[in-house]
Amino acid sequence: MWVVPLDNGKFKFTERYKGNLTGKTKYVSVTLTSKSKQAEKKAISILNNKIEEKENRTTIKDLCFHDVLRRVV
Repeated sequence: MWVVPLDNGKFKFTERYKGNLTGKTKYVSVTLTSKSKQAEKKAISILNNKIEEKENRTTIKDLCFHDVLRRVV
């Protein structure tokens, strides 16, 4: 995770991760008002939740034809 100070006085916390489906590098970020240890821990928690939410999505694109057929029948 890295932190970038913004012009408005806030801080942007960014995390990089590899996507499960494609293996590509993806980024998530959150903007908080301070750069304290407490804010850093909160940012880690928020970013981990965002990553988990994005990786656990199931869409039609993620399913094989046989999986869709089994769900319909």
